[in-house]
Amino acid sequence: MDANYIAYEALVANRAAVDWAFWSTIGTWLSGIATVAAVITSLYLALKNPKIGGCVRLGRMFFEVDDKPVVVITVVNKSLHSIRIKAIFWVVGDENEIQQMFRNQASDPLPIRLEHGDEANYRIIINDDDSWLKRIAKRLLDENASVEKMQCVVALSTGERYRLKIDKRFKAKIAQFMR
Repeated sequence: MDANYIAYEALVANRAAVDWAFWSTIGTWLSGIATVAAVITSLYLALKNPKIGGCVRLGRMFFEVDDKPVVVITVVNKSLHSIRIKAIFWVVGDENEIQQMFRNQASDPLPIRLEHGDEANYRIIINDDDSWLKRIAKRLLDENASVEKMQCVVALSTGERYRLKIDKRFKAKIAQFMR
């Protein structure tokens, strides 16, 4: 074997080692990037907590002797964790809140603990004279607030607050008493 051939083979072997080192470095970088992406994705999925849902709507409640119109507030726990509903408020105007009290047997108690998928229903029974609707309409007029800006807020024991969607028929009924 001549010296040039041995030098050439040594050069080829070293070049192969350098190529393997280069691709190993690329692999290490890709592995690191994939690990960071996996951690970010897992944290996003773990911290992405579905919120509570629900709505406010008008309805009718049928009793044995008669039926009455009611305002129904439904709260559904879509979160993976249990929640504790502390109170339900009506937000009127800029800073004013009216806490709604539920003193009828048709409503769930407050505070209440809801597990994943549980639902709580609260009902405001409207008397024949529509006094509750008139009081809310008067409060909106006193605060110079629009019925469109009225919000129903559910307060949790953690301090979080969630707004519930209010049905258009309910807003229209209140607007009827604001004229």
